[in-house]
Amino acid sequence: MDPEDIDLAREELEARLQAMTGLTDMPAFQRELHSLKGIAMAYGLRGFAEAAHLIEDRIAEGRASAMLGGLLESLGRELDGPAAQAM
Repeated sequence: MDPEDIDLAREELEARLQAMTGLTDMPAFQRELHSLKGIAMAYGLRGFAEAAHLIEDRIAEGRASAMLGGLLESLGRELDGPAAQAM
């Protein structure tokens, strides 16, 4: 995969994460999270996609609503970490 494409994907993920911080509607949050996971998978950013999937699981279990801000911060760190490197 072209490094420029990966950089563009990261920029889009960062922008969408930033936009999600103001979401209070849980279904809208879940849709956006699912989209983030799909973008990450399409660009081989497996660590980010796996982190997004874990958050989806926590939401489905009813364990995440009080900690969405922290979960978004975790995704942001995942985007910058070595696990976010394209596979």
